[in-house]
Amino acid sequence: MWATIFVTAYEQYAVRAFEANAVDYLVKPFSRERFAETLQRAKNRLASAGGGSTAEARILQALDALRQRDDYLERIPVRIDEAVVFIAVDDIVWIKASRNTVLIHLADRVHELRETMATLASRLDPRHFARVHRSAIINVRRVKSIHPWFNGHHVVTMDTGQQLRMSRYQHEAFLRLVTTRREV
Repeated sequence: MWATIFVTAYEQYAVRAFEANAVDYLVKPFSRERFAETLQRAKNRLASAGGGSTAEARILQALDALRQRDDYLERIPVRIDEAVVFIAVDDIVWIKASRNTVLIHLADRVHELRETMATLASRLDPRHFARVHRSAIINVRRVKSIHPWFNGHHVVTMDTGQQLRMSRYQHEAFLRLVTTRREV
């Protein structure tokens, strides 16, 4: 069973889409709420189709991943004196744990945020951020190079020149780093 959703800027083809048994027809631009409704409609159709085949399970997982992608942070509010400033997550070079706070390292400054490393890590897109040590998360798009060190450890050099030690237990993060393709 497949669930087809048409996403287009042209309204005139909607009738033909539904004649082809489309789950929904999204006309650009559309809101996050409208997109969420469409995903739920597709999940409901797949679930009601029964059978539970492996292909259907993969489709449901892909739909969940798309929904979750919208849940990742794009900006982080930090307090500076009496003001709140928003930092784009793309500007983050790396993050260091410091007890119940984190230090967010940008190219030219550091901000402290009252949040645990685990909580912040769960809100960052894992396609762009990797935990390389129990106390460090890096922005994989800001990695300049990775060099072997000793006993299975590696040193990650960021585009700012900052060097961070990668734990040997973060092997999966290392593999993801060396195989990640640059996004255009």
